[in-house]
Amino acid sequence: MSLYVVSDRLAKVIWPRFFDYGCLATLVGAAFSTGVCIDPLAFFIMGELLPQSHRSMGIATISFMFLMLGFLLSGTLLPAYEIYGIYTFIPFIVLPSFLSVIYLIYYMPEVKDRKIHEIVADLMK
Repeated sequence: MSLYVVSDRLAKVIWPRFFDYGCLATLVGAAFSTGVCIDPLAFFIMGELLPQSHRSMGIATISFMFLMLGFLLSGTLLPAYEIYGIYTFIPFIVLPSFLSVIYLIYYMPEVKDRKIHEIVADLMK
C-alpha cells in the first residue's frame, strides 16, 4: 500500500497516465497477495494447531475476527480518507504492516528461513 501512496502522489505531479496504472497495479498486487497468501494462512495454521475437537470453534473465531477487523477498518478508513486523502493509508495500513514485520524479525527469529510445515511440526511436539 505504500507503493499505492507513492504512485498516487507521482500521478499528480509527474506522469499522470503512467502512475494511474501504477495505482491499479499496486491495488491488484495487494488484493492478490492478501487473498492468496496472507488470509488463507491463518486458516491453515489454525487447522493444524488445534485438536480435532476444537477446530471448528477456532476457525469460527478466526472468521469472526477477520470480518470484524474488515468492518472496523472500512468503517474508519473511508471517512478518514475523505478528510485526509491518500495519506490515510499510512497510519491505517502501512504502519501496522511495517510494525508487524519488525516484530516478526526481532521477536520471532525462530521462524526465519523456515517453511510453514516445519514450524507446525515443531509446535506439535
